[in-house]
Amino acid sequence: MLGVQAWGQDKPAAKPRAGVPFGAIRRPVKADSLKPVVKADTVKMTHADSLREQSDLQAQVDYYAKDSTIMTTDEQIVELFGDAKVDYQDIHLKADYIKLNWKTNEVYAIGRKDSTGRMIGEPVFEQGADTYNTSEIRYNFKSRRAAIKAIITKQGEGNVRGKIVKKDSSNNFFLRGAFYTTCDLVHPHFGIQASKIKLVQGKGDNRQVISGPFNLVIAGVQLPLGLPFGFFPFSEKRKSGFILGNYGEEPQNRGFYLRDFGYYWAVNDYMGLRFTGQVYSKGGWGAGTQGNYIKKYKYSGSYSLIFNHNKSGDEVGSNKTISNDFSIQWSHSPQTLGRPYSFSASVNIASSNYTRNNEQNITSTTGLGRYQQNVFGSSVQYSHNFGNYIQTSANFRVNQNVTTKALTAGVSVSAAVTQFQPFRRKKAVTPAWYESFRLGMNLTSSADLTNNVTTQVTTSSSYSNEFRLIADSTQTKGIKTGVIPFNIDNLPTILKNSQVKTSFSVPISLPNFKIARNINVTPGVSLQGDVYTKQYKYTYVPPTIKYDSTTGAYTQADSGGVMVSTISKPGVTYSYAFSLGINTRTYGTFYFKKLGRVEAIRHTFAPSLSLSYTPDFSSPSFGFYQKVQINQRGDQRYLSKYVGYSGSIGKSAAASFSLTNQLEMKVRAKSDTAKNAYEKISLLDNFSISGSYNFMADTMKLSNISVSANTVIKKKYNIAFASVFDPYAVLQDPFVATGVRIRDFKISRGQGLAQLQSMTIGFSTAFKGGSKKKDQKPKEKPEGMSDADMKFIQTNPQLYIDWDVPWNVNVAYNFSYTKYGLAKAQSFQTLSFNGDIKLTEKWAMTFTTGWDFVQGAPSLTNIGLTRNLHCWEAAFNWTPIAQNLRGGNYNFELRVRSSLLKDLKLSRRRSFYDMGGY
Repeated sequence: MLGVQAWGQDKPAAKPRAGVPFGAIRRPVKADSLKPVVKADTVKMTHADSLREQSDLQAQVDYYAKDSTIMTTDEQIVELFGDAKVDYQDIHLKADYIKLNWKTNEVYAIGRKDSTGRMIGEPVFEQGADTYNTSEIRYNFKSRRAAIKAIITKQGEGNVRGKIVKKDSSNNFFLRGAFYTTCDLVHPHFGIQASKIKLVQGKGDNRQVISGPFNLVIAGVQLPLGLPFGFFPFSEKRKSGFILGNYGEEPQNRGFYLRDFGYYWAVNDYMGLRFTGQVYSKGGWGAGTQGNYIKKYKYSGSYSLIFNHNKSGDEVGSNKTISNDFSIQWSHSPQTLGRPYSFSASVNIASSNYTRNNEQNITSTTGLGRYQQNVFGSSVQYSHNFGNYIQTSANFRVNQNVTTKALTAGVSVSAAVTQFQPFRRKKAVTPAWYESFRLGMNLTSSADLTNNVTTQVTTSSSYSNEFRLIADSTQTKGIKTGVIPFNIDNLPTILKNSQVKTSFSVPISLPNFKIARNINVTPGVSLQGDVYTKQYKYTYVPPTIKYDSTTGAYTQADSGGVMVSTISKPGVTYSYAFSLGINTRTYGTFYFKKLGRVEAIRHTFAPSLSLSYTPDFSSPSFGFYQKVQINQRGDQRYLSKYVGYSGSIGKSAAASFSLTNQLEMKVRAKSDTAKNAYEKISLLDNFSISGSYNFMADTMKLSNISVSANTVIKKKYNIAFASVFDPYAVLQDPFVATGVRIRDFKISRGQGLAQLQSMTIGFSTAFKGGSKKKDQKPKEKPEGMSDADMKFIQTNPQLYIDWDVPWNVNVAYNFSYTKYGLAKAQSFQTLSFNGDIKLTEKWAMTFTTGWDFVQGAPSLTNIGLTRNLHCWEAAFNWTPIAQNLRGGNYNFELRVRSSLLKDLKLSRRRSFYDMGGY
């Protein structure tokens, strides 16, 4: 016992003791119970200063132990037993046993076995923000090197494990018998196994895992899949790197493929570019680039440029097809933040067969939508405001129909003066009633080009179904019609078919006032017009009579019609109207004395009346319409000379009415201790009847009557109803298939009160299993997820499976009915379902299906199975019924859930008629 001192304690020291020097490393021994034991708090380090002078350490070493501390002054060794801890600068070491050696400036730590043989108190080494779990460690404070056995450390989204580890002075780790995975279980489901791995702890974002030859391990089974080297960065900033593609086969189409391989270039923190390609065994190939960019507080956007050269079918033969497809997408969103100008863009242009040839994932909601999409719209807009009242903008737009191959391109410019108060007094304390008068102005000019050349025009006349429109043969001779290629050769025809139009409007707001405090009166004036460069001229063409030499009889070859000629003559149209709106709201409440918890029912009645006057714009004094004979009987109709003009035909002094009703029920709470003593329950959110009556019309002064209603039952079941009734009688007519309405009411001819012209009924609800716990908190954004990704998930919950909800089903029923006059009634009736079911804790099924009662067949159906494999995810999707889409499609994918190893995946895709592609 000479030269040895020992202390022991029954409880942890209140404060860590100051550090002392230590000596040679020894294996831990059990504390000798015969050694003198004193309380640790009474110990004073009498030689701390002299020892510190001899040390090469740059800072004080603090240590303490829960069980006991033994210091050997001769060998300069300190041994710590039981929940020991050592702190030195940014280094923290915890273990059941720690030995400090001042002579060598080393620390040694190891755990111990409990009574059951299980290791406890194994060393935990912390340096800065990094934590290393080990089974045994030896660390030198001076050289900052370490020798470690069985290390486990978390790096980024993954963790690195090694049997024998060395650490250099630059904090780099060299591991033998290494294993790298993103699974956080004790026995990980998967990972890469390598004989050597280097863990580079660079400064800032230069942190990475570099591996020698490795192979993939799944569920403890080593697979013959691997690479000669690996590079896994775990930086928070973007990193450039290669993109591993996927491979497979497209039977009956483009052959074997290698898709989506390329390179990602992280230009900086605000821009990332992706360059990818694809090749096919039958000669097809493709290339593309995508990117995202953002400038804080100014703008953000993304783009995608893709070109594919497709070769499908047999190598030789008549069924071999070759096509070139392309897709251009660009989205740019500004952040004005008080700036007077802004620029935005939404471009989506594609070749006619791009989506059918190159959209792969039709089983997903977004993929199916793009596969079915046949109309693409693009627009680029710039706006600039001058002061508080003047606004200007310019817009370029392109609309494309890939089914008909029709393309329309147009440009428009607009200028507006926002409404201002010309009679407002600047220093008035109490505004006068006339000061609320407001006046403004809007001016818009547009020019449109289209390759859909038509010889018949569609007018705004409501009588277009009563006669046939015939093109002027003198103007259409030698001109291609229909959809023609958009090229230089056809440019003269396209320019001749163009439309140039200028529109103006003067918004006017008149002062509002009240009558008897409860009746609101709102006067109004509207003025708008258009400037055209072309006009239409109409000429009646009688039926063609043909002589049959066989029978010697004359027959009618056609029904004749109205010939339309286009005149290059500018013209101006306008329309104006005066209106007066009156509305109020009344309430009625019926109280119950004995009706369970029902206290009362309240009825809200909101009538409104609108009076308007519009002159007869079909009068020859305006020159906006032409009166034209339409049939042999001599019937005449007013047809607009300008496309799109719909000014009133005949004077109109109309009174429009609307009767809106609501029903609410007031019930007592079920419990006396409830927060609210009463609860309001909506019985009927809306039930309205609307129509109008034209006092100046010659006939049929009453309009059709609209009836609509909607409500939500128990805040869960949504019901909506809308219908239109025609009160006038209809007689058969040889020239009109739907018959002709006459001035007599149906009820006067014994045909009932009115004819149901159209009706729609909709019902929808959602069912969700499980109940939300009272103390359950809203889900927070996971670590490492961007705000944009979290927002997308929250706004598109149907694209994800919530594993906390046992099942979720959405049901919708829609019925529509139309019958115009004597025409045959048409109806549509569909029932649709979609949702997901959590079969087990790890299995979930998604589905989308429905039934079309008119066609007597199921609608688009998709069934998916998802298996949550902790750190992996398996998904199977099957589309057995796709109507006109490719049928019999399914795909299976097994992928790592971690974004860090998202390229490490196994996939299988196969369909009986698969176009495949980008």
